[in-house]
Amino acid sequence: TAVAVGTTGSHRVTGAELRAALGLPDDRVWINSDRIVKGGIRTAYDALMCAPGLPTSPQTAVPGGAEQHFRTGGLYRNRHRNMTVWLRGVVDDEYRAVGSGGGVLGVPVSDVLVLGTTSNRTSPLSSGSMSCACKRIDFAGGRVYWKQGIGAHALWGPVLTTYLGAGGAAGSLGFPTTRVLPRVGGGERAVFERGRVVCPAGEPCAVVPS
Repeated sequence: TAVAVGTTGSHRVTGAELRAALGLPDDRVWINSDRIVKGGIRTAYDALMCAPGLPTSPQTAVPGGAEQHFRTGGLYRNRHRNMTVWLRGVVDDEYRAVGSGGGVLGVPVSDVLVLGTTSNRTSPLSSGSMSCACKRIDFAGGRVYWKQGIGAHALWGPVLTTYLGAGGAAGSLGFPTTRVLPRVGGGERAVFERGRVVCPAGEPCAVVPS
């Protein structure tokens, strides 16, 4: 990594960025040749100073992007938005449990958003409506919510649409305590801190307070 310092500021350039800009190949050797880190994921990996650790899987193409798993989480790339997100811990576990980029959620369309704090990285949820250790990440087909003590849970489809219509995490339902689940008799459902969203097959969804 090189840092250029001028009179008005500084800029850091990684080796991967320099090689890509000059059209040069990556000449570093990987012990596991099927787990080479390359392209936009490699650029993000270098920018993170290799913090995700060694790769544990090959890089895999998914609709709209690519992904690769590491000892600490995974790097997930949205090709159309030219962005790569590092997911770790239970958020990464939940995303992978529903198929990651090749599943119902698709590729990420946001970074991990911190909710319910006074940080500059908060969403409108933090505007005095609540205070919690909680996060959210948006995907092309849904969202994953995380709250300390509850864990990470994926929402998508009519359940997510109904939940957002009821105010989302800042509304009466609070945070999800399950992901979207199949419903006996057809349709889908999800459970929240203070109620449920039930979407019977072929019928409108309903919010059921607890």
